[in-house]
Amino acid sequence: MTGKKTRVTVRGIEFPSIASMCEHYGITRSRWNDALKRCQNPDEALNRCLEFVPARTKKVIINGREFSSIDEAACCYRLNPCSVYTKMSRSKVSAGEAIEQLVKAKNNLKTQKVKENS
Repeated sequence: MTGKKTRVTVRGIEFPSIASMCEHYGITRSRWNDALKRCQNPDEALNRCLEFVPARTKKVIINGREFSSIDEAACCYRLNPCSVYTKMSRSKVSAGEAIEQLVKAKNNLKTQKVKENS
């Protein structure tokens, strides 16, 4: 099944399809669709897409120590990065707070197991 090609003009350049525009700027179609829903203007949507910095590449500071990404910080604390993202999403907290909470919970669990075995 083939889709209908929609011509799009962004930043004064006309593209034969949205897919070709997305490929030209190196963005995903889903990111474009999401940005366009929020902006309603193709130029603003493109700016929003190009300014976006994925969470996986954002710098994180935890206890004064800087990490180049959330994944790196999670690995340093021996946490699954997916757990960190889930905690951030569900608790509406920053990456640093999510990691601190997960480390604290992990330490409490270890302490409980030691007490049970004693």
